[in-house]
Amino acid sequence: MYGSVQYFSNCLTESMMNRLVNEHAHSLNDCYKQLLADIHSLEEPQTLKATYVTNLQKSYQNIVSDVSKIEEAVHMEL
Repeated sequence: MYGSVQYFSNCLTESMMNRLVNEHAHSLNDCYKQLLADIHSLEEPQTLKATYVTNLQKSYQNIVSDVSKIEEAVHMEL
């Protein structure tokens, strides 16, 4: 469902995966900024937009945290 934490997590994950196979794909940060701009351009009540922004921020932080944990684990193995 649009606007949920899961929805935004899927979008951000898809962006990361595209970046792995296509060096010209948008970065995770670019994807985040685009989703944020999309939310602000919606013709929805401000309270709903605020909920979407909060969900996007949660998703972004979760993804960044997961990537950091993976990078740390890889460096520990080296």
